[in-house]
Amino acid sequence: MEKECPLAEIEELSHNIILKWKQSKLALEGFFKNREGEKVLSIMNDSIELFNEYLFISNGKKVNGKINDYLVKPVNVQERLNFIETKPRLYHSYVQLAELFSEQEKLFAKNMALSKIKKRPD
Repeated sequence: MEKECPLAEIEELSHNIILKWKQSKLALEGFFKNREGEKVLSIMNDSIELFNEYLFISNGKKVNGKINDYLVKPVNVQERLNFIETKPRLYHSYVQLAELFSEQEKLFAKNMALSKIKKRPD
């Protein structure tokens, strides 16, 4: 059974993940711009793991679960992740991963706002 995270912990963990992603994104942009494909693979693999972690945390879970079981997730996330994981050196994979992070960040913010509204006393 999956463990639930308190809202404050979820927000802090999510913030840290986004900061790490922004650093990785800058590095990846530079490598792709300079056509240094050999340097992309390890950062892409780390970034894929980071996205998976973000997906689980932003759904309020402490441990990994099945993506299909989560409510807060981008459209076609499993198919898009499969593409990225099978072809991590492609620029298009990087673009897809960046879009997934962006979409998940918006969905997470919306979900957090709704959660706070539900929990406030009237």
